[in-house]
Amino acid sequence: MLKSRESNPNRKFDQGFLGIGAILGALLALGIDTHTPDLLAVDVMTIALWLSVGAAMVISRFNQGRWE
Repeated sequence: MLKSRESNPNRKFDQGFLGIGAILGALLALGIDTHTPDLLAVDVMTIALWLSVGAAMVISRFNQGRWE
């Protein structure tokens, strides 16, 4: 059964993770708008890392926190 939002022990981490994603999205939009290749390259690599951490977090939660 799903837990309610109030009892989620990862709530603060999830909010911070989404906040970082919003900042990275804004930087990507800025890089596209200003046509800055260096900013785009760094931001795309950082977004890839952010997505991989998010995927690992989701897999861990589906497995109830165990890495087996």
